[in-house]
Amino acid sequence: MFEIIIATHGSLSDGLKDSAKVIIGAVDNVHTLNLNPGDDVNKLNEEIIKYIDGFGRETGVLILTDLANASPYNQALLAINQLENEYQKNKYVISGVNLPVLIQAISDQLSEIKVEEAISTIYREGVDALTIWSMNDLSDEFEEDDDF
Repeated sequence: MFEIIIATHGSLSDGLKDSAKVIIGAVDNVHTLNLNPGDDVNKLNEEIIKYIDGFGRETGVLILTDLANASPYNQALLAINQLENEYQKNKYVISGVNLPVLIQAISDQLSEIKVEEAISTIYREGVDALTIWSMNDLSDEFEEDDDF
């Protein structure tokens, strides 16, 4: 089983975990880190390392962040880079976290899939979960029939 860390700006990570708990229930191995205004980004790095050390460095870890190249993402990369080479290989960072990504990650985690095998499915879920809907997509016939 791999561990999941959600590291975001503000309390987005807590909200995602709370929502996943409503849908899935089992979120025991999901950990949240929040970067709030005025927080020291180096402390975020220290917290990520503390989690990884607590899991055991050989444990697979998926770190989900809100934005690529922003502070939580950068601190996750730095934390992984600080590990010995043999422990870096099963650590992954995905940016652009959304609820479908988190649910897929938890499902794979509960299925005891190795993180290196789950990563492509988790990423694909994030891309596939995006949809666009607009009234412009509906035909004129639908607009005339407003007896729903």
